[in-house]
Amino acid sequence: MAGLALIGVVGETYFRLRVPFMESNILFRLLHRADDDQRQVRRAVRRPAAPAGGATDASVQAVIEEAVLRLTRALRKETGIPYLCLAGGVALNCVANGKVLRDGQFDDLWIQPAAGDAGGTLGAALTASHRLFGEPRQPRKDRSVDVVRGGGGAMHGAFLGPAFSLDQVRRALDAAGARYETLADDALIDTAAEALAAGEAVGWFQGRMEFGPRALGNRSILGDARSPTMQKTLNLKVKHRESFRPFAPSVLREDVADWFELDRDSPYMLLLADVRAERRKRRKRCSASTG
Repeated sequence: MAGLALIGVVGETYFRLRVPFMESNILFRLLHRADDDQRQVRRAVRRPAAPAGGATDASVQAVIEEAVLRLTRALRKETGIPYLCLAGGVALNCVANGKVLRDGQFDDLWIQPAAGDAGGTLGAALTASHRLFGEPRQPRKDRSVDVVRGGGGAMHGAFLGPAFSLDQVRRALDAAGARYETLADDALIDTAAEALAAGEAVGWFQGRMEFGPRALGNRSILGDARSPTMQKTLNLKVKHRESFRPFAPSVLREDVADWFELDRDSPYMLLLADVRAERRKRRKRCSASTG
């Protein structure tokens, strides 16, 4: 939804959610306390309607963003805690997450990389380890990103899935009748870079699989963001999905602020930031910018 919402226009669409039966839920209580007249959560955005599809998604996205911001502002007011952790399916909405960050209510934001239902298994495992087996909690004081493990914070990244040895990969390729060549690391990097510069798509497979819906470098499809046709090609011919779907641009960590309106790490692809105005022309094919 967030992808299509980026190219849509908020239409004259009305949404209403009746919530009396949810009054025991702390988040809804906080939402109501923040604005007592919101016994019915309502959103009405009145602008000229756009063609069907993008307008609906943009309107729903606007509702989600308003609801999320109401909740996060109320949480900060209620608790006074300057740090926010997010999980659950809505926490995968990187557009809303970016707006929460820019809203300035919290000093820092951490989002569980497998924020959907599957990620609840991490909490269950940690709870059992701590409460049933007496293992101490080990918060990580160093908040910097762990490049090898693919993330920052006490979780140490999202590479929690299976890994496969070179022999296992060879056997799988042989069984599939694939044609392949084995290269040393330096030659492999040079070959991949040349293929990308030539406008080809590269499937990148290394180490342990990511846990969560985002490809973070170990099971990724790579393409040259400078190509005006790459987004459409990857969507239609490789991923077999709608052509409007965006891809995440990747830059060196030290160059983040030079390219994006972002001043922090985003190791799990769960924050959307605008591309800097002077860079937009060069990157507009790959970025999910609202600008």
